[in-house]
Amino acid sequence: MRFGFCTGFATRPRFTLDVPLVGRIRRAGYDFPDFPVMAFDSATKAAREQVREAMGDSVCPAACNLVPASLKLVGKEVDGGALAAYLSRVLPIMASFGVQHLVLGSARSRMLPSGMGCREGKAQFGNVLKEYLLPVVRSFGMDILLEPLNRVECNLLNTVEECALFVREVHQPDLMLMADLYHMEANGERPETLQDAMPLIHHLHIAGVGRSLPTDGLDPYLRACIRIAKASGYDESISYETVDGDIQGALALLKAMWS
Repeated sequence: MRFGFCTGFATRPRFTLDVPLVGRIRRAGYDFPDFPVMAFDSATKAAREQVREAMGDSVCPAACNLVPASLKLVGKEVDGGALAAYLSRVLPIMASFGVQHLVLGSARSRMLPSGMGCREGKAQFGNVLKEYLLPVVRSFGMDILLEPLNRVECNLLNTVEECALFVREVHQPDLMLMADLYHMEANGERPETLQDAMPLIHHLHIAGVGRSLPTDGLDPYLRACIRIAKASGYDESISYETVDGDIQGALALLKAMWS
């Protein structure tokens, strides 16, 4: 089992590269930092090299926030050329950091525009994945993990159950699933919905209420989800995706729960 800390919500401004934070993550004992992909697109080469140095010999198995808000995945503004250009810039960088799984949350990119129905949006999203995203990702030996998002942040593909069905319908070997327990809890999903989806899940995110970093213990909902993942034999990676705080103490809590 590999334990990570996602830097996205812990940086100021959010979703940027923070070299000192990467160093703290390593010293706290995490196996890897979990980065927002889009942060590397705007970073200088010098900043990327500083991050690499701060990571030491660790690699990043999964990276989140694959597509920035400026690039649309549904609606009339989908631009295949712009998507291809973006991926051609960021995927070589991700490969150099050892990334295998690219998490596709990207709420604002996949938001249904006014007038578009859910069925139409899912069909277009599936086609965009198959035509523009997956072939390029596949060429780098990576895959895409679709992230279910809470209903406040996104209006397309919200629950684990719904996303698992979508992934199975799209039926591509390099399109799988991640589960963010924060989004599950925000949606009021039962922890038991994880059970059927676990064969598709290759990365987990965890956070307390309000993206808090748990320090006094995990709440009952998170504990229930982790018990289900453990019982399924899940042994890949899990990352905190929270604001900054006592990251070392939080890691101890998570490892104790998983032991």
